[in-house]
Amino acid sequence: MAQHVRAAEDRAHAEVDRARQETRDLKQQLMSFRKERAADEKADHKRMEEVRLEASEALREAAIQRARAEALEGQLTQLRDLPAALESVLQQAKARPRKVAKRSTPAVKRKSDEAKKRKTPAVP
Repeated sequence: MAQHVRAAEDRAHAEVDRARQETRDLKQQLMSFRKERAADEKADHKRMEEVRLEASEALREAAIQRARAEALEGQLTQLRDLPAALESVLQQAKARPRKVAKRSTPAVKRKSDEAKKRKTPAVP
């Protein structure tokens, strides 16, 4: 009977030892999972920040391109009116005759003006 009790105690001790070992293994596995999770979260946060920066840069670039497009659209609108304006100016230029101005040198003209005032011929 003592042998039977001793065998039961040995089995109980072995069962306890096995449970303790299983607990240690599970704790170690849990710690490993926690470390992996923390590393994954850190990587996710880093990637999220990179994505935010990329999005911010994309928005900034989009705003620049939008402003550029608006400026070019304004220039294009002005240029669309240019042919009509040029045609109008050409029609006006054709409608009125051009006067050809006489060319004279200022010194000769001044002398002739002085001579007219004095009523004497101008000296060239």
